[in-house]
Amino acid sequence: MVLVALYVTCSFKEVDAALRWYYNRSIPVREVVLMMQEVQRAHPGTAFLFEGIDNDLFHTVFTNNPFRIVGVERVYFVPGGEKR
Repeated sequence: MVLVALYVTCSFKEVDAALRWYYNRSIPVREVVLMMQEVQRAHPGTAFLFEGIDNDLFHTVFTNNPFRIVGVERVYFVPGGEKR
């Protein structure tokens, strides 16, 4: 019974840590997506180019393409424009 209690306690800590990591990672993505939604409303039909974003944000945003959720279709990353 003690081992089960110990396992459950450790599992909760691991799940909590994972949830916090995903939440903290989602904050900048949400900011970028909502900003692009605002810009799209102000400039409909415009293509948007990104430059100077870090590796984590690039892989989260451009790999999963969350812009389609808010109706922004023409978002691109400038080749060689990664943050150094």
